[in-house]
Amino acid sequence: MNMPEVIRQSAGFRAYGSAGIEFSLMLTGELITYVSYLKPWDFGAGKILAETLGLRVTRVDGTPLSMLSSDFVMVATEKAQQDILPIIG
Repeated sequence: MNMPEVIRQSAGFRAYGSAGIEFSLMLTGELITYVSYLKPWDFGAGKILAETLGLRVTRVDGTPLSMLSSDFVMVATEKAQQDILPIIG
């Protein structure tokens, strides 16, 4: 996972320390991508809301996310995910 390169090519890195806050910022369009290691209870409701609004909620490599296990999660606009996945490798 080449996250340092993603950060270098982006507008910067910010961490609020709360999945709820991060998902809220994604849902209101204030962020275009959120990546974090999350438990299902951290992303369950946010995943439903985000996907309803057309955002992608996947594992950080773009593969489907299991609702039964913890993982590195990426929430992103479709365009942001298309730009990030080749960098991550």
